[in-house]
Amino acid sequence: MRSHVESGKRIALATTGILPWASFPNVPTFDEQRLKGVSHEAWSGVFGPPGLPGLIAERLKRAFVEALSSADVRARLDARSAT
Repeated sequence: MRSHVESGKRIALATTGILPWASFPNVPTFDEQRLKGVSHEAWSGVFGPPGLPGLIAERLKRAFVEALSSADVRARLDARSAT
């Protein structure tokens, strides 16, 4: 989607959420367009099987935090408008 907006093939009219998207800082939110109540927040999660040992869960958590703290990973997510 971002590449289409940046190339001019599409026009971004508004974004969902309370705050502007980092990927589209100049595109107003629906709220800013006076369309109150139009909001959508998305999240992602990681799940494990029941009984997953705490040490393994903690190791996975640290690995995800490290990966998501990486400038390269953040840039790739941003390129996909996933931040």
